[in-house]
Amino acid sequence: MGRCGVHRHDPDCLLGNYAFPVDGPGQWFHPSGYGTWVMLCRRSGAKLAAPARAVIALAGDFGVQFTLNELMTAVEAAQSLPLVVWNNGALGQIRDDMLAAGIPATAVVARTPDFAALATACGARGVRVKTAAALTDALRTALNCSGPTLIDVDAGNF
Repeated sequence: MGRCGVHRHDPDCLLGNYAFPVDGPGQWFHPSGYGTWVMLCRRSGAKLAAPARAVIALAGDFGVQFTLNELMTAVEAAQSLPLVVWNNGALGQIRDDMLAAGIPATAVVARTPDFAALATACGARGVRVKTAAALTDALRTALNCSGPTLIDVDAGNF
């Protein structure tokens, strides 16, 4: 779990909605409910709506598996879209809520695929990072690529 506590509202968590400063409307889309499971679709739509604007998606390792096929759409459209996969080997938000409620974390922790290899197999760039500095560098590079880049973040190091 890295520096995060067992509850998703822990202010020390390095989650996007806690770590990314937003100064104006239309700059941060935070889905609720099952929204993260369609993040790739929404990311591609945001880029189509504003092609000159930098768009970055942040999704959990299990959430991105629900719509990984949409990476192919981004490849075919040659969209410069970084997808940051927060890889903690779990349905982390659900696991954390279960633990916070005193419920054993059942069926929410499992093996994840090699996301960087999957991205490469789809025709996208795929990289794995383990530090904040490496994530920053990977994002800068991805924003300058002509196609999508999946950045697999080892959440255990944050």
